[in-house]
Parts: sequence; C-alpha cells; structure tokens
Amino acid sequence: MNTIGIFQGKQKTHNIQALTILFDNGPLSVWEITRKIQETNRHSLHATLNKSLRLLEKKGYIHRENRKWILDLKGLIAVLIIQPKTKMWNAKWKARFDEHAKIIEKCSKEMNAKIILKGVEINTSKVLKWSGKCADEFDNWVNLAKTVKTLIENGINLDRIKQEALMGLVILQNANYQELATLYEQNNERKANGEL
Repeated sequence: MNTIGIFQGKQKTHNIQALTILFDNGPLSVWEITRKIQETNRHSLHATLNKSLRLLEKKGYIHRENRKWILDLKGLIAVLIIQPKTKMWNAKWKARFDEHAKIIEKCSKEMNAKIILKGVEINTSKVLKWSGKCADEFDNWVNLAKTVKTLIENGINLDRIKQEALMGLVILQNANYQELATLYEQNNERKANGEL
C-alpha cells in the first residue's frame, strides 16, 4: 500500500502524535499538544512540533484559529486511516461539524447555493447523499476513510490533493450511473434552454 507522505521520514512520529492528540482532544495550542507528549526536553519538543504543525498546515491537514490547531477533513481521515483499531474522536469535533453543517444549510436555503462541477449544478444536499458519507455519524467517517484509503492505494497522493478535489473524487466514486446520467441530461436541457 502507498503510505501517506506525512507519516514517513524524520517527522513521522511527531506528525502522528500531533494529529492523534488533536483527534483525541479537540482543538489545542502547540503548548497543549507538547504537554500531552511524555518527553523530557519540552522546549526542544515544542520547537519540533511547531515545525511539524506548520508542515501539516501547508499540506492541508490542519489549520489554526486563535492559537489553536484544528483538524481539517484530510487530518481526520489520515488519523482514521492510521489507527490500528478505529476509535471515536473527541466530541468537540462532532460539535464543530454540526455548527458548520447548520451554516451550510442556512446558506443553501437563503441563497439556493449550488456546487458547479464542470457546468453541471449539484445541489449541496445531494452532495452528501451521493457521497454516501453523511458526516453526522462516526461510522460514515470510518467508511469515508476506507474509501480514501482505497484511493491512496490506487495512487492518489493525500499530501498533494486539495480537500475539495478529494471530496469530488469520493462523490464521483460513490454516485451511481443513473445519478450521473440524470445530471448529464439536466445539463443538456439547460444548454438547450440557453441557461448555460
């Protein structure tokens, strides 16, 4: 199996520790992450973790809000993939997801928001349905991680792919032929009516 690049090389241990600690505890500062790792030289560890966290941020696994490091979609998936036995994440992540889902739902209703994928409009509520991975249940996240693991085994580089492109691949992989054909027909109708 192709492995995730951030889990190779000199920074492997610190990258795994940092992502796993965030997964288990919710958003944390670098000092809070440092305190959770049992190592004697904390100042040296803090500097090393700072470097690791910046690299993880650059590759799209985490981001920072108000001095706290937060797992992004790729970070959650990476932790789920590397766990020998999948365990539930900290409840703070579900609360964050629920909060963001409400914002997306509100925007979708107010603005009739749609995602445009190669000239085809896809309603945001259908995106999660088609992905088969509605993210409000942990088991669905585990299934999402398995789908991504298969994509990695088939050559997708998780370190390089953007989260949006990754979700597009997951959606396309899980949409059936009939759903895709319906989209194609709707797109042709819109072209004929001069809407596109």
